[in-house]
Amino acid sequence: MYRLAKGGTTILVTTHYMDEAEHCQDLAFIHSGHIIVQGSPEEIKINEMPGQVLEIDCTQPSVAVGILRTMDLFDEMALCGALIHVVAKDVGAHRARIETAFREAGVEIRSMDMIVPSLEDMFIASVRDKNGSCG
Repeated sequence: MYRLAKGGTTILVTTHYMDEAEHCQDLAFIHSGHIIVQGSPEEIKINEMPGQVLEIDCTQPSVAVGILRTMDLFDEMALCGALIHVVAKDVGAHRARIETAFREAGVEIRSMDMIVPSLEDMFIASVRDKNGSCG
């Protein structure tokens, strides 16, 4: 496939796996039969993300997600494996509150870093933005 693409052949790929989509030159996110976002992976990440992404690695992620939901500070939240991604306009401003809430609940934070949004983050944000929900 890579040889054909380098030779100028157009290849159409459909996938639910965003790590595969990262390798594509141009993307179109389709939801309910409609294109909701279109562009290169980098263009989508730069132009379409409605906020910043904070990635949290902690003990007891399911407990941590419950705590974060009760805080009602974030535009969206997703469990990505054992990591938590929260999105807000100025997500870094909430770090101290997150640390306090987790400490009080006995949840240990291993790391909490601002990250470049993944295409998965982008798709979730795009679907939510267009429809008001993720479903």
